Amino acid sequence: MDSPETPVILTFSPHDPTGCGGQSADIETAVSLGCHAATVVTALTARDTREIKELQAVDAALIIEQARALLEDMPVTAIKIGELSSVSHCEAIHSILLDYPQIKVVIDASAQSIGVHRHGILQALQTLLLPQTTLLCARQSDLQQLAPGGDTTDAKAQLLLDFGCKSLLVSRCRQSRHASVNKLYLPHTEHKEFELQGSGTKLEGIMGASATLATAAAAYLAHGCLLTDACHQAQQFAWQSVQHARRVGMGKLVPNRLFWATEKAQKKSYKH
Repeated sequence: MDSPETPVILTFSPHDPTGCGGQSADIETAVSLGCHAATVVTALTARDTREIKELQAVDAALIIEQARALLEDMPVTAIKIGELSSVSHCEAIHSILLDYPQIKVVIDASAQSIGVHRHGILQALQTLLLPQTTLLCARQSDLQQLAPGGDTTDAKAQLLLDFGCKSLLVSRCRQSRHASVNKLYLPHTEHKEFELQGSGTKLEGIMGASATLATAAAAYLAHGCLLTDACHQAQQFAWQSVQHARRVGMGKLVPNRLFWATEKAQKKSYKH
């Protein structure tokens, strides 16, 4: 079978009725970066741009059925894992990944460290999913929950790599008013730093920022980029999306993942 012109990524994430996070963020990011997003629903939510009001987890058996139907039909080249709602979700995805070891896997760790009663999920993430993970994307603030045994950022990163994770991208390790520094950790090598220039927008006030970064990394990996290049390009895309963030509700700002299209449309309107 010939490779498709448009790479396919498979995402596991909740349905977000606001259209700002979850599956909507995955689809918007994938489309913006020239990929097709096939989506597996992990939960149904009732929420606005401020907060989640209700969440109903999808049965693990249905998650498996959704994923296998897509994987048997489409040439998926990368998988992105967003928020999971139970240990059984981790177990279900673990069983799927075992059958597709050639597919690159990106996990949004920030999605796993929010909400209540997450301890069991974090343990399942460490033991079941990290050994199958190509890239783990985490914020500096997530590391305490993900690797509480480490004294420093470097030590926490090493603990996560020891679980079998192939690489770890930590966002906002250092931040100033005009720049943010991220770090990429790989086993048995010195970490690489990325400095992103721009205003110091607080990601905590942005809805779906971490999902945008993780899905962008999956998209660039699906295009065949090397890991370091994929991380570099994904950070640039996510950073630009955040710099162009907009308000669509009365809560948090939302990354403009189609900022390039918006700019083109505005330039055309000025000409007229």
